[in-house]
Amino acid sequence: MDELVALYLEGDTSGTVTGTAPRSAVRAGNLPHAATAVLLRDERDCIYVHRRTDTKDVYPGMHDAFAGGVVLAGEDPFEAAARELTEELGVTNCEIRPCLRYW
Repeated sequence: MDELVALYLEGDTSGTVTGTAPRSAVRAGNLPHAATAVLLRDERDCIYVHRRTDTKDVYPGMHDAFAGGVVLAGEDPFEAAARELTEELGVTNCEIRPCLRYW
């Protein structure tokens, strides 16, 4: 499935969406888009590390400490983070706290 991804003005950290494009066009053209990266810790502050699937287009099969992915068109970044935690790690109902916004 080629989902629509939210596009942003390069360097703008305000979060203003400027358009959309299919994921394939975003990847092919390296278009400015947002992504989430969630570091999951347990009650002892241990970090969850997982192995990326072999079908990923970036770092397939490698170990990763972050669950995340692109923010889809019309999706709030916090909703995207929660969705990625569920899709990639099967985790639901976590408190998500923003740490940084980086361009």
